[in-house]
Amino acid sequence: MSGNRTCAINRRRNKDEFYFDRRAGRIIGFGQKVFGKPVNANQGFQWYLADMATKTEAAKALTLNAAALRQAGKNITKEAAMAKYYASETAVEVANKALQIHGGYGYMKEYAIERQYRDARIIPIYEGTSEVQKMVISRAVINGK
Repeated sequence: MSGNRTCAINRRRNKDEFYFDRRAGRIIGFGQKVFGKPVNANQGFQWYLADMATKTEAAKALTLNAAALRQAGKNITKEAAMAKYYASETAVEVANKALQIHGGYGYMKEYAIERQYRDARIIPIYEGTSEVQKMVISRAVINGK
């Protein structure tokens, strides 16, 4: 499994930015205020952050499961495809939500989120597209593997 399949939203370059740190399992950098309130006080953003954290953890669990099965010497074709598919789609969704949280600033080159969104968006396209991963998964399910 490729290490670059993990969530791309994990770097901080500007002190006013915030992001989901998948290693720490939490949001970092709430220096920014939105509508006069800290980001963490806005319920809509709290829901975004809950979705981002939950889906990132699910992608991590799928990846760790595939790795454990591989270490046990088992065939992991289906599990690896599931992990690649889910993690790449999650990376795009999390990057998109982070971009939405940043608003117009998310499109500015001065903010790291602009680059992170572009990086995340390409993940489902290269190294086995999401459609190819779905074909691998469905074949394994149909064949009872």
